[in-house]
Amino acid sequence: MGQILHFPTGLLRETQLTWQLSGRTISSGQTGAGFEPMAETTVGGLWRAELGSIPVRTKPQVHAWRALEALLDSGATTIILPMCDKRYFPVPVVGGAPLYSYGTVSLDDGTLFDDGTGIEQPVVVAFLAQDAGLRATSVRLLFLQGAPLQGGEHFSIRHGNLGDRLYRIAQVKIDPVTGYSDVTIRPPLREATPAFTPLDFDAPKCVMRIANAESMKLSLQLRKWGSPTATFVESFDYSAVLIQGTPPVAPTIAPTLDFSQPGNSQFVPGI
Repeated sequence: MGQILHFPTGLLRETQLTWQLSGRTISSGQTGAGFEPMAETTVGGLWRAELGSIPVRTKPQVHAWRALEALLDSGATTIILPMCDKRYFPVPVVGGAPLYSYGTVSLDDGTLFDDGTGIEQPVVVAFLAQDAGLRATSVRLLFLQGAPLQGGEHFSIRHGNLGDRLYRIAQVKIDPVTGYSDVTIRPPLREATPAFTPLDFDAPKCVMRIANAESMKLSLQLRKWGSPTATFVESFDYSAVLIQGTPPVAPTIAPTLDFSQPGNSQFVPGI
């Protein structure tokens, strides 16, 4: 059975964050007149994420970094990387104030899970309004709760075969009658997706791998602390990631180091 890893954003939080689509175009070569025509690839490029200057100051942070680097095997193992974008997601306004999170939601009997966590309940509730084909760049969305889209927002879809994939909204047109949001997205849809598939605006994420063996290099100043940068690229080697519907499994490195669950990526502005 494969394993699924999550980046521990609650323990390792970057001070600089970049998500960019790379390799979106290819060149056909320079013409005699000096022009270089560019053509867009059908794949639409791969996501590249750079988590810059991550403060690694404490012993648990150093242990977590080293353990995660070992598990990622120089890029051979994939990881679910969250895109922490709470400042810019379509946050709904409830009671005159933006609602970023419901906080800890208990089970029906008022209890929590054994690890002290509750039910994860999204703030933004949105779905695909109609079927969308492979490599679609225009999709129709239905919002049950959330602010009107402006363009530039991100969401992810947990596809049946490829797992979590990240998308960026480029253009928006809202139908004033039906309320549907017709959006242009990049990259093109990674997998044909049926209507009513849920969209994750609260904590979008993507299947990634480290860019190369040096991508998680940790240099400690005075053998104590460091500010490393981690670089990840989108991965389609899904053999090490479990598909939707299968519970995540990962080895427990120590009682306090378990990468099988998402970290606290619910960053609230002002905190």
